[in-house]
Amino acid sequence: GGETFYVVVDTGSSDTWLINSAFTCVDPTDSATIPEEDCAFGPTYSLTSTASQIDNRNFNISYADGERLNGRMITEDLTFAGITVENQTMGLVTEAGWYGDGASSGLLGLAYSTLTNQYNGNDPTADIKGVNIPYNPLFTSMYAQKLTAPLFSIALDRDIARSAQARGGVLAVGGIPNIPHGTAWASANISVVGIDAATGQPEYQ
Repeated sequence: GGETFYVVVDTGSSDTWLINSAFTCVDPTDSATIPEEDCAFGPTYSLTSTASQIDNRNFNISYADGERLNGRMITEDLTFAGITVENQTMGLVTEAGWYGDGASSGLLGLAYSTLTNQYNGNDPTADIKGVNIPYNPLFTSMYAQKLTAPLFSIALDRDIARSAQARGGVLAVGGIPNIPHGTAWASANISVVGIDAATGQPEYQ
């Protein structure tokens, strides 16, 4: 929507979400309401002219470290790595139990659509784990719309100096980062981890 935010990149989850300008911060351990600054988000997001709320849907996710988020589902024009997807489905967080870093305002999930966390209705306490309504995550939308090749890669680099020039790694969308690398490559098949009960088709997560 014309605004710029830092987000955490996560290959183990699928949802892209931003923290709403009005939100409730809770302690991830006991759900007690705590000051907003304790969640340590960066700048907050407000609905723009290109955003729309999705009726009768809610966003509900928890992470392995105990962090959890609830909110609404919206569509918004999202640009990442110079590639814009119009009307991308995403989460808008209104309640957060989060251990923030003081800079990022949300998260970009790069996994498959089966792991998205959109649920029916507006009451997250009524959601049933596993009865989610899958949608195309941002990167899936990019290659489904033929905006990029179906490939991303990450080169990690520890930022020991913590200087302004050190980047701590590179993420490339659609290919391999333009950095020095060896000639040996390894590959592994994507494993089937479940069967969709409704269709009988294998699910890849």
